Amino acid sequence: MKTNWKTRLEQIQDSALAIWRRYWLLRWTVANMLAWSLALVAAVLLLQLMGLWGAILGGAVAGAIAAFIQSSTLVQIKSWTVSRKRWIIWGAVGGALATIPVYLLGFVALFHAQIGLTMMGAMFGGIIGCVQYHLLQDDYHDAALWWVLASIIGGMLCAPLTFTTALILPVIGSLGPVVFGLVTGWAIITMNRQPAE
Repeated sequence: MKTNWKTRLEQIQDSALAIWRRYWLLRWTVANMLAWSLALVAAVLLLQLMGLWGAILGGAVAGAIAAFIQSSTLVQIKSWTVSRKRWIIWGAVGGALATIPVYLLGFVALFHAQIGLTMMGAMFGGIIGCVQYHLLQDDYHDAALWWVLASIIGGMLCAPLTFTTALILPVIGSLGPVVFGLVTGWAIITMNRQPAE
C-alpha cells in the first residue's frame, strides 16, 4: 500500500515538474507573484519607516526586487539579450521615478478607492514599462510597445486586486501579481513571435 502511494506521489511530482519545465508563462507568472509580493511589502515597510524618502527608496527597491526575480525567468528566453544587471538597474530607476506621481494620485483613492488604485497601478506599471522599453527597443523595435501596454494594463489590474483584498488576503496571497504576470507574460510571448525588422 505504501509503495502505491509512493509511486503515485512520484508520478504527480514528475508530472508537475514536466509542466513547470514546459510552460514558460507558468514560471513567469509564479516569478511575478513572488516578485511583486515581496516588492510591495518592502516598499510599504520603507514608507512606514522613512516617510517621503522611504517612499522613493521603496519604489526603487520594489522595482529592483521585481526585476531581479523576473530576470531569472527572462534569461530562459533564447532571443532575450538584455542583461540581468541592466534589467534590475532600470527596474529600480523606473520604480523610483514612478513613486512620486503614484503618491500624488493617491488623493483620488480618498474619494474612490478602486478608481484611485487603478490609476496608481497604471501609472506605476506604465512608468516602469516606459523605462524598460528603452532596453527592449533594440531587439524588438516597435513590438517593444507591447511591454509598455502590458505594464500599464497589468499595473492597472494588479493594484486594485492586491490592495482591496488586503483585509481578506495578505499581499503575498493576492491575485494582483498573478494577473500582472499573466498580462506581461503574454506581451513577452507576443514580442518574441513578432518578426525582427
